[in-house]
Amino acid sequence: MPVNPTTGQPSAPTPYGQAPLPYDNSKVLAQHAYKTATSALKDQRRDTLQFYGFTHKGRYDPNNQYGAYQMLGREQGQEIQGLTNAQHQAGLVGFGQRGSMGLARQQRNQALFAQGFETQKLLKEYQDKMQAIRLGMREAKWQKKNTETSGTLQAILNAIAAGQFTPAAPVY
Repeated sequence: MPVNPTTGQPSAPTPYGQAPLPYDNSKVLAQHAYKTATSALKDQRRDTLQFYGFTHKGRYDPNNQYGAYQMLGREQGQEIQGLTNAQHQAGLVGFGQRGSMGLARQQRNQALFAQGFETQKLLKEYQDKMQAIRLGMREAKWQKKNTETSGTLQAILNAIAAGQFTPAAPVY
């Protein structure tokens, strides 16, 4: 008598003499896991774009005044303005000039270089997070496909082991 591979209990014969194959729910489970993962990744992408101050298309959003990129730009502008004011008070530059020579230029260049490094670091963080989200989407697709395939294969192997399924006979 055939055995149900899921429960291990004897199965009632069908009019064809064999018990039916057990239902393979791996496709449904894989689809659910995929939809859950992609939904979470889309939410993460949206939140990351908004946090760093970009639109849903990944472009700079001038209307997002609290984005990390915009905040950094404002902070850097204030730093340069503060440096210029300090240079004026120290007599390194005259009014209307911006650190055009000597020590004033050196200080300004160092400040701009440091700001460029800060901007590069922020954008690298942003790119790394977006890349992780893209990799997550790719992994979710791969996992869905392989879960469906392995679930179907496992159901067939269980049926063969229980004597419910006979592979095609070789053709001579």
